[in-house]
Amino acid sequence: MIIGNDYWYCGKNRKVKRFKKSVEDRFFDKVYKTRTCWEWTGSKNPEGYGNFLIGNRIQSSHRSSYQLFNGNIGNGQCVLHKCDNPSCVNPKHLFLGTKQDNANDAIAKGRTKLFQSNWGEKNPAARLTAKQVIAIRKEFKPKIVTRYMLADKYGVSWQTISDILYGGSWAKIK
Repeated sequence: MIIGNDYWYCGKNRKVKRFKKSVEDRFFDKVYKTRTCWEWTGSKNPEGYGNFLIGNRIQSSHRSSYQLFNGNIGNGQCVLHKCDNPSCVNPKHLFLGTKQDNANDAIAKGRTKLFQSNWGEKNPAARLTAKQVIAIRKEFKPKIVTRYMLADKYGVSWQTISDILYGGSWAKIK
């Protein structure tokens, strides 16, 4: 079944007039308004963003909302949420930005796994603590207290000690 502008096309050239509802009416059929957000109740993708059919094209419901209430979205522009609720389609909570703006917004609000990773002693595979790393840096004296001696003392490889000393790992600990 192919969706045209005014008809559903079924099989061999049989046109069936589809029920005509305005885009706005179809949009609001799938919106539940709360005190703050407008929650999308229609279909959603695995990340929680809604899907909405306009013409014969499916697009994100928050992009559809922005277009319906605020106008066109420029090329390369993303529609970002002020409220960080993927299913929100309240046009007052939506704003335009670039992909970089979206990434910066996610980082600033702590929504990205990249910057929530377990580094340092929060990492389950860590064998050292931040205090030990600081002590290793203080104890290291070339030709007196070597990487090999520190590796034996702390139970790690000499490569780990080199990474600590020369900024390869534990770089956030000063």
